[in-house]
Amino acid sequence: MGRKRKSTKSKKAKQEAYIHAIVIMIFSILLAVLIYINSGYIGEKLSPMLGGTMGWIKYFVPIGTFLIGITLIKENKEFVMPKIIQFGVIILCVCAFISATQLTGENKSLNIYDDFSDVVSKAYELGTENKGGGVLGAFVAVPLIKLLRTNWC
Repeated sequence: MGRKRKSTKSKKAKQEAYIHAIVIMIFSILLAVLIYINSGYIGEKLSPMLGGTMGWIKYFVPIGTFLIGITLIKENKEFVMPKIIQFGVIILCVCAFISATQLTGENKSLNIYDDFSDVVSKAYELGTENKGGGVLGAFVAVPLIKLLRTNWC
């Protein structure tokens, strides 16, 4: 009996995983430069926009994407999307938690009784100032708090 040959498909899949990981790492470095330094026209526009979208969590996005790239290389993973989706869910949960504290904490910077559009626009404004969880957090936190509201809200 002859030896089984390694399939070229698995080698090709590993090469694609390495390419995806390197692209993710380059993207994260570029994103870090644009967010942390506000360099150039893109950085000046992107940083406040990301802040309005997800608040001060925007500073952790480049770090997380870089770690995803390292994990893909280290573990020889061939699947990129599950890691990215998991990271996105974590970011969404943290933004929602931060926005929930803005809605229910002692320093209520957002009012749960305002119209939803007013809460979202205020959350965007606060997010551009690196306060709170931004629009993503407000989209999740406001319906949850209204649904689960108790006397402490």
